Amino acid sequence: STVEIRGTKLPIKDLWCRIGLLHVPAEVDPFSSHRLARCKVPSWMPQESTMQAVSLSDGRTSTIYNLTIRPEVRITDIRPRSHMVLETTQGYPRRVELIGRGFTPGADCVVRFGGSEAPYTMVLSETLIRTIVPPVKSSETVAVHVYCTGQRVQATTPETLRFRFVQPPIVMSIFPTQVEAQAGEWVTLHGQNFEDLPGRVCRFGPYLVGLADVRVLSPHAVRCRAPAFGHDVQNISVTFSSDGFHFSSSAPPLSLQRRMQVLSVMPSSALVATPTAVTVFGRNFVPGVQCLFDERERVDPALLELDRLVCDMPGSFKVVGSAIYVRVVLPGDTHLKSRYALRERRFFIRLR
Repeated sequence: STVEIRGTKLPIKDLWCRIGLLHVPAEVDPFSSHRLARCKVPSWMPQESTMQAVSLSDGRTSTIYNLTIRPEVRITDIRPRSHMVLETTQGYPRRVELIGRGFTPGADCVVRFGGSEAPYTMVLSETLIRTIVPPVKSSETVAVHVYCTGQRVQATTPETLRFRFVQPPIVMSIFPTQVEAQAGEWVTLHGQNFEDLPGRVCRFGPYLVGLADVRVLSPHAVRCRAPAFGHDVQNISVTFSSDGFHFSSSAPPLSLQRRMQVLSVMPSSALVATPTAVTVFGRNFVPGVQCLFDERERVDPALLELDRLVCDMPGSFKVVGSAIYVRVVLPGDTHLKSRYALRERRFFIRLR
């Protein structure tokens, strides 16, 4: 805190404050015509002390004054930091606690959330104030201040200690309603009250996604990238929160598909006109699948596992240097549109 010295012809240099036995340099306000100076009081000084102005250049001193040092009043935390708008106008009162220091227990104080005064405030201790959130009707972020006997008494840290009144987001529909379980596809949520806040997250079942995987397009649309899911999950709920705390109610469930996906093929080359065992590595291979060579030769696998199958490539390919493309399809897939993952790569075997 700072103590002000008011007088006449205050020297710009060599003016000090004697606080107790401590000498602290004073700073004269250059725009006060040598009538105002300030000294900083260390926080560790005793609550009761004395103060005197001293000019070291000519030895002049002021009258000795008694100085009462009160601890700085400061809010260090707000619990919780937000409430839904509807919760402030309906149901039970919503309690908020201000954590800090320097409060005076039992003092006549009120807490103001922006321009709205809390209907109840109680200073319980030097470090705790309990209050009730005032009713509001719209989403807004406000500063929180404490006033005692009509005067604002505390300092807060801007931005980090603000209170948020939140309109609950509402998800009405999602698109698409089916995605590949392991492909990280984007899902668009349509609804109301979507806000682009730093804490925005989407929740897919038990998993949260945020940061670059959540993009607020408008107050009525948000895009979220679905995380990868295992084989035992079929349908999940999708919700959204603008601040990471207050989530929408669940929309229609998102259905997870497990499309086949080819990840690699071995070997990468083979002799012309020679049957060759080809191993295909991938995901979600199901009974009944076939290997498709060069978009025309279908072969049943000799070995089939969830993530690997082995097929014998026919010896009917006889052009040296040609590339024989390899796919995995279902027998009834006459249009070659099996359940493949998005952005499926094409793999081939070069004949030599």
